Amino acid sequence: HLREVDGPSGTALITVASSGENTIILDAGANATVTVEPAKASLFPAPADIVVLQAEIPEAANAEALTWAHSFGARVLLNLAPARPTDAAFMARVDVLVVNETEAGLALGMPAPASPTEAIGVARALRGLGPKHVMLTLGADGAVWASGSEAGHCSALTRRGRGHHGSRGRLRGRVGRRNGPRQALHRGRIRRHPRRIDGGPRAGCRPLVRDAPPRHARLNAARLPRLLRE
Repeated sequence: HLREVDGPSGTALITVASSGENTIILDAGANATVTVEPAKASLFPAPADIVVLQAEIPEAANAEALTWAHSFGARVLLNLAPARPTDAAFMARVDVLVVNETEAGLALGMPAPASPTEAIGVARALRGLGPKHVMLTLGADGAVWASGSEAGHCSALTRRGRGHHGSRGRLRGRVGRRNGPRQALHRGRIRRHPRRIDGGPRAGCRPLVRDAPPRHARLNAARLPRLLRE
């Protein structure tokens, strides 16, 4: 759903350091005028739905959208990007909070975590702000999560090539030990049997770098919380 307003569209400028880390500089533009009214008029979330919010739109619009989504029994995932001060009462009603390491540090007023172990502590601290579940992404180091009294680390998925001349690669998730059971992350759900994830349009995970190293990743899916089933 798109709506035209007077003024420029939102703009994002991406700067990349020599280390490969990027910084995104945002000008909200038309995004600063977003309201929840068009969604209220045309969308009717089901209890199984997840409404995704992010911080490029006004905080007041997010707060109203959260109340609207919860009135239908839907859950709300907040991607707090770009990071900004957020009302404590609003944060306490968020079902799933997703941030990267820089955003997590800014949200807590502390340096970004330097390792997955530190990141688990930061995810727990973010849980203390009120969200039921927290996912903290770490780029090449994967992600960490905190849910209730539990927390853990997931290694990053990487692409495994099948051949040359532009052939598509596949991703495969494994659990823990070499001889243990496998689970694959497929279209956002964890399945209890091995399954490869194609790089096509229906895939739940797609490699963003086409020349990623030819190796598969181990995904410690056994420790992933069932975030969206609670």
